[in-house]
Amino acid sequence: MTLKEISEKTGFSITTISRVMNRTGYVNEETYRKVMQAAEEGGYFQKKKNTALNNNIVGVIVPDLSNPFFGAVIKGIKEVTETMHKEVVVMDTSEDFNQEKRALALMQSMKLCGLIITPISDCGQGGYEIEKMLTDLNVPVVLVDRDVKNSAFDGVFINNTQGAFEITSYLIQKGYSRIAIISGPRYSKPGRERLKGYKNALEKYGMTPDEKLFFEGDFSLESGYALAEKMMLQGELPQAVFCCNNLMTMGCVKALAAHKVKIGKDIQVAGFDKLDLIDQVMDLKIATVDRPTVEMGRAAAEILLQKPKLPESSVIRSGIRMDLMPKLSVYE
Repeated sequence: MTLKEISEKTGFSITTISRVMNRTGYVNEETYRKVMQAAEEGGYFQKKKNTALNNNIVGVIVPDLSNPFFGAVIKGIKEVTETMHKEVVVMDTSEDFNQEKRALALMQSMKLCGLIITPISDCGQGGYEIEKMLTDLNVPVVLVDRDVKNSAFDGVFINNTQGAFEITSYLIQKGYSRIAIISGPRYSKPGRERLKGYKNALEKYGMTPDEKLFFEGDFSLESGYALAEKMMLQGELPQAVFCCNNLMTMGCVKALAAHKVKIGKDIQVAGFDKLDLIDQVMDLKIATVDRPTVEMGRAAAEILLQKPKLPESSVIRSGIRMDLMPKLSVYE
């Protein structure tokens, strides 16, 4: 039984069901009783208990193994699983919903002790379907980086809004007023939150957002390249561009170089997630939002394997849902 099914059975909203399950916010005693009764009758708690703790495999599903961010997260996961004598099986969904469903179906056939996943989408019909498939695994599930809307799964996340706010504020403080953004997809939590942080910074400094400077990508290098070219074709070049993940930053840098646009002179570039290739190989000193990626993997594995040695930088939300704070890395 999923939260959506409990909602349909009781008539309460999924938000209310989530408040009851996560013990967050206020619900009256009668609502609490009805929700818990429906969950018990539907076997919701039995599924949570049936975790097959003696199994030896931790499943990991990520949307893009070519992204160094996920490589670092997996490194953190393995640092923990190796000490617990668990094996890790990793699957890549290539940001494709059908591949995500196939990966979950394959994980269903394995004897997992738990699953760590970065889902593609956190909303809409796809989100509901993935929530049901995750629940049907009957093992602990920990989300990393992206959420499943209104779910009760444990998770480790980054404060995307704050990170994007800080780096946009930094660009404004450096004197840049026309700042473009290559955002992530709005169907994902990081995509929406980083765009929100960018807009919040503009608002704080009394700047009017210009829709012509908004470009929505899909977190791939190819979209960063294509959108940077689109940005250049509009005529007047922005003074700066904020790319909302490392691969889109790389694509943007590649496109600017192909058109002989000099970073730091003709335009400034800022990114979310540091790329060693840009910093060390290309020797481009751009400002970035750095995430504690290995730490995110460690925290997810520790939560999954019930070894909650949580880092001091974490903020516990509801149940075990953590927000880790990124830091601003500048080139001065």
